Amino acid sequence: MSLTVNALKVLRRRVLRNHYGEKDESPDEAFMRVARVVAAAERFYGKHESKVEQVEQQFFEIQKNLEFLAGKPLIQAGRPHKTMAACFVLPVEDSMESIFSTLKDNILVLKSGGGTGFNFSHLRSRDQRVGSSGEPAAGPVYFLKMYSQAAKVVRDRGGRQMGSMAILNANHPDIKSFIDLKVEDPGISNFNLSVGVSDQFMRKVGLKGENWPLLDPHSQKILEKISAQELFNCIAKRAWENGDPGLLFLDTTEKGNVTPSLGKLEATNVCGEQPLLPYEACNLGHVVLPSFCQNGQVDFKRLEGVVRLGVRFLDDVIDVNYYSLTKIEEMCKGNRKIGLGVMGFADLLIKMGIAYDSREAVEMAEKIMSFITQTARD
Repeated sequence: MSLTVNALKVLRRRVLRNHYGEKDESPDEAFMRVARVVAAAERFYGKHESKVEQVEQQFFEIQKNLEFLAGKPLIQAGRPHKTMAACFVLPVEDSMESIFSTLKDNILVLKSGGGTGFNFSHLRSRDQRVGSSGEPAAGPVYFLKMYSQAAKVVRDRGGRQMGSMAILNANHPDIKSFIDLKVEDPGISNFNLSVGVSDQFMRKVGLKGENWPLLDPHSQKILEKISAQELFNCIAKRAWENGDPGLLFLDTTEKGNVTPSLGKLEATNVCGEQPLLPYEACNLGHVVLPSFCQNGQVDFKRLEGVVRLGVRFLDDVIDVNYYSLTKIEEMCKGNRKIGLGVMGFADLLIKMGIAYDSREAVEMAEKIMSFITQTARD
């Protein structure tokens, strides 16, 4: 595959460097920059220099051939104090110390080029009394707005505002204000919103007249009961109107938690594809599926090789990455989570002559993703 005109425009705007007035990088130079920076991690494991150079060349070729691409490393590799991870999850607990400490951490992460995800459900609801002072609490929506406003001062290399994800669980007393937030305040443009829902909530939605309890985050005392179906309808209505909020299925997410002793999965990265523990990062790269179509068929042998290299690439990123917080570095290097995804599935189907809305397309998706998953875990 070769780069299209639009692809070159995006590369020039977002990726290709201008070194102090010198000419911009070529695409090949950008791919080699990324390969060199990431492959340097091989030295940490005692690899001979010839082996490091071999891995560097392999990383270069899978990018040049448009078989595997990783967005953040393309933009950030080699830039001082910039992260090659896309997004991070930060914890927010119910104290001024935690709220403002996390706000500071958030700005440092955004400054390094990462997005952030939060679950605000631990904060007491608006007007609930604060034990230490007896004053009414501001509530999670207030602090979400504060985080949003503070983050607007940080922009990425292309001039865009950095993004964040805010989650509030469906049993929080302020959930209705959260659902309506972007209607009441359209200025919250740098946050995605998601409602955390449990299996129990979804079961109640399917039953007419079922009440849903809203609980104090600390005492778990029921403060109010509302119709589960009406709450779900409110979520659907706002999502239809402006795209927010989405849904985070908390019980399903927690079933996939491979390190439950380190905490619960309560939040995700900005786009919601990877649930993360506090201080973890999503380290993402994608296999470009149309590149593996040969004579109308998927070349699984070549796909296997690129998947293995993609896993190695992303694991190496963990070691050479810049981390704005020590706590993030410890979690990322300890748990070593990566996110290997795909792009171009629709284009692959076109090349194969398969209709997107067909049963054959579903079967092909299952076949490809099962193969990639098994290979990546091998």
